[in-house]
Amino acid sequence: MNQYSQKNTLIHSVYIYSTKKVIQQLLWIFLFASYPLLVTAQIDSLQQELQNLPESIERVNTLNKLSLLYRKNDFVLSAEYAEQALALANQLDYIKGKATAYYYLSVSSSAQGNQKLSREQNKQAILLASSIQANDILIRAYNVLAINQGKEGKIKASTETYLKGLKLAEKENDDWGLSILATNLGDIFASNNDFSKARSYYEQSAQVARRIKNYSTLSWNNRQIAESYFNENNLEKATFYFDEALKFSEKVGGKRSMAFIKSALAKVYMAAGKEKLAIINGEESMQLMLEAGDNEGLIDAIRILMDIYLKTNQPNKVIALGQEAAKIRGKINQLDPIIELQELMAKAHARKYEFEKAYQLNVAFHENKDSLNNQNRLNAALELEKKYQLEKKEKENLLLKAAQQKQAAIIQNQKVLNFFLCLVAGLVSLLGFVGYKAYKEKTKNNLVLEEKVKERTTELLETNQELVQSNEELSRFAHVASHDLREPLGNITNFIRLLQNEIDEINFPNAFIYMDIITKSSNHMDNLISDTLEFTQLSNKKVKHELVDLNEIIENIETVITTTLRKKQATIEILTTLPTIPANPARIFSLFKNLIENGIKYNQSQQPKIKIDYKDTNTFYQFSVKDNGVGIQKEYHQTIFEMYKRLQNREQYEGSGLGLSNCQKIISMLGGKMWVESEEGHGSTFFFTIAK
Repeated sequence: MNQYSQKNTLIHSVYIYSTKKVIQQLLWIFLFASYPLLVTAQIDSLQQELQNLPESIERVNTLNKLSLLYRKNDFVLSAEYAEQALALANQLDYIKGKATAYYYLSVSSSAQGNQKLSREQNKQAILLASSIQANDILIRAYNVLAINQGKEGKIKASTETYLKGLKLAEKENDDWGLSILATNLGDIFASNNDFSKARSYYEQSAQVARRIKNYSTLSWNNRQIAESYFNENNLEKATFYFDEALKFSEKVGGKRSMAFIKSALAKVYMAAGKEKLAIINGEESMQLMLEAGDNEGLIDAIRILMDIYLKTNQPNKVIALGQEAAKIRGKINQLDPIIELQELMAKAHARKYEFEKAYQLNVAFHENKDSLNNQNRLNAALELEKKYQLEKKEKENLLLKAAQQKQAAIIQNQKVLNFFLCLVAGLVSLLGFVGYKAYKEKTKNNLVLEEKVKERTTELLETNQELVQSNEELSRFAHVASHDLREPLGNITNFIRLLQNEIDEINFPNAFIYMDIITKSSNHMDNLISDTLEFTQLSNKKVKHELVDLNEIIENIETVITTTLRKKQATIEILTTLPTIPANPARIFSLFKNLIENGIKYNQSQQPKIKIDYKDTNTFYQFSVKDNGVGIQKEYHQTIFEMYKRLQNREQYEGSGLGLSNCQKIISMLGGKMWVESEEGHGSTFFFTIAK
């Protein structure tokens, strides 16, 4: 039976073995087949667009888009478009275009095994992106840098770079960055065998990836979760998550990603004893890597397949694959996978009893392994030497800089001292001259000032006399005016009552509504006149102060407003026994009564509560009257103390708008001040001070 018929027989037996699984795969392929077609259509559209674009920024952006689209399946073409974008961006000095192109080139170089070139390209991307704060590119470049650092064994540096990128992604709300960087942090924990912690980061990444429908990242997360379960020898869960990863990779048409998953599945099936499935997945992985142009990934796929062939006793296939791998050896810079292939080849020749060839390969394997170990040790030594020289140079620079700063400081101090001495000499001379002129001017001004003081004193006495007389006249006028204004208001109210008795309400319902409005308006006008008169008389009356027990004042107020308290179910509580102070009883009574009535009036709670408290300081008493009423917006905390200012609807709450103005004037005359602290809907607290 030839090789072709053997393969057909193998495939046929595997299909019979796992019919259900094949049907599931076909269903997923059917569901996701449209995605690669969509990508192809997008590429075709961009290439058509590119033909009509001049050498411009837009052309650079289109070339970079093509590089991104090809990156999933063809790194060579991806790199070609990125190089074109870079060349044009350099001509146009388009910094963001250059940064983007360098980033795509670094990804392609890394995938093709050229880590040194990838590092240089990524370094340029970071420098350019940082210069213009292009944080979207910077986040992605940090990710590539951290990956390269991890490949070089610099785990600490890699972790720090991931965290730097993650912090920037959080600042920019960059979902892609949050997802991919969390995934890679999971990889760090997985590499240290902390699989539980690693899976928590993969799940965190997956949450973001699902939200933004980033299927590439979802594929990677499921793949890494599967790897963690494989390392814990949980083959069932490993198979499940590798299958999930494969579905997402098929959805985005990522050949390279699919190849890695196929290789991993091959190892799982091999561990589970399913050799035929292991071989099929291994061969498919190698073919996908060839199509993707990923040389480094291809070597890894070949190594896994060679190991499977060896374990299934197929040494000829192991040798054939090893010979194929030798053809691409020069295309990658890493020696590790090549050494592993030599070991597998040696074992295959030994299985065929070709011991001389096996011996030669085994010798070559150990020589290369020793060479690699020596090279690693040399690299470590060179790295330490480099760090030592760098630290030494930094110390020398710091010492030199310190000496330069010290010398500069001495020179600067000398300059300052010389300038100061010259300045002092000049100031002394100037002050002498100015002093002399000031003395002469002062003598002259004193004489003029004495005359002006005499004139102003005479004018002030005359003005004070006129002001006293004017205040007395104003007080008399206010009293007479209020009496003359209130008399016709009384007549209006009385005649309205007579009309209400004479008119039939049933026949004239609107008339009663109008008369009620007139009555309320008359009463409001009467209150305005009364309160205005009280306000004008506050500063004109010379009142006698006596010792006033504020506790008795509050009791008297409770007696006066008993009806209101019962109707509203309101309570007044004195938190601390109030002091006895020198004041006018009537005005203190008016002050507290106004504040208490306001707290009850402007209150929509079922039980209005008034709480009165005070504290004693060295120079004054500070009182507070707190309510649980409707509260006052912050912007009106000053306005409410102005005359006639009302914040509430007159139809809902009666009042003249002078109550708080009177309160503030009373406090001012007692040598204190008044203010309010309040939030709308959370009550108000009125504070005021009275001097001792």
